[in-house]
Amino acid sequence: MKALIVDLTGLVKKQIETLRTLEQVMFRQNEALVARDVGEIVETVMEQGRCLAAIGELDNERKRIVVRLAEHDACKVDATLTEIASRVNGDQGDELRALGQSMKRTLKNVGEVNLRNRELIDQSRRVVQEILSELGKQKTGGLQYDQSGATTGQATTRKILDRTT
Repeated sequence: MKALIVDLTGLVKKQIETLRTLEQVMFRQNEALVARDVGEIVETVMEQGRCLAAIGELDNERKRIVVRLAEHDACKVDATLTEIASRVNGDQGDELRALGQSMKRTLKNVGEVNLRNRELIDQSRRVVQEILSELGKQKTGGLQYDQSGATTGQATTRKILDRTT
């Protein structure tokens, strides 16, 4: 059982490290959203995907370790990190408790950054919709050709904006 606790401790450390990486990527995404840097936004979305995939794999491994601990009657199959830590004595238990608290703080931070990014995206979407709405209301003349092939009049944006995509 001691080896499983060591494995679990190492795994939780990797999860926290990956969550912190995700948090940093999300901060970069926030800056890219403010700067309207499309290339950086795309890059951060791809990095987020990689982080989330890694977190999912680590979580699956954590579940497998918890099941193995449950087979030794060390905990329930669906035990939380805090519950497992309460059953482990000494330094290992203390370390698991500390890691559990660190995990909670990091998850909270990631959630807050994600919420800020979502609000920025929604705000940007509303601004773009307002601009498009105003452009669609503009009255412009159409281009016409004279006999020499030169254009007269003003270009219209209505044709472009009236299309549904």
